[in-house]
Amino acid sequence: MNLGRRNLLFTLVSFAVAAAASVAEGQTTTAVAYAASGSVRHAAVCPGPTAVQTARCHAEVVTDESGQPQTTAVPAGYGPADLRSAYVNAMTSGLGGPQRGQIPMAMPTDRSAVAAALLTCGRADLERARVVRVRSTLDLEHLLVSESLRELVEADDRLSVSGEPVQMAFGDDGRIAGWD
Repeated sequence: MNLGRRNLLFTLVSFAVAAAASVAEGQTTTAVAYAASGSVRHAAVCPGPTAVQTARCHAEVVTDESGQPQTTAVPAGYGPADLRSAYVNAMTSGLGGPQRGQIPMAMPTDRSAVAAALLTCGRADLERARVVRVRSTLDLEHLLVSESLRELVEADDRLSVSGEPVQMAFGDDGRIAGWD
């Protein structure tokens, strides 16, 4: 068993022992869950057991002391500023950062989407990044490929180079320019 699994197992066993000891001392499992959640009260959205072999809702809602769901006048969660911060954190946290961020990234422009993709592609030398641009997934007859892929294209008898290198162009609004 590797060290990470051993630590996880130890943590789970420690929590279970603490919960069992607290229940044995007269605390309810709800009180144990309350303490374990950092003193945030919560309740199941879909309480009650379900039949065997059926799906069950595991959603929970934050409640006040009387058990009533807490509500706000405005939607809660990530706002635009929070998402920008989350994107920056994910993109700068190394390989796999966007996957670890656990949120889909939406960029405001094509230019920023391409820049984000290049920043997170795992290449230290961006001049050697392998980029393919597809006009339409329904028409793969013509593709634009980065110069770093030229040797591979020339080595494959099924492919051919039909033009000279061009810079990827963007409009003033950040949209990627079309190609003829």
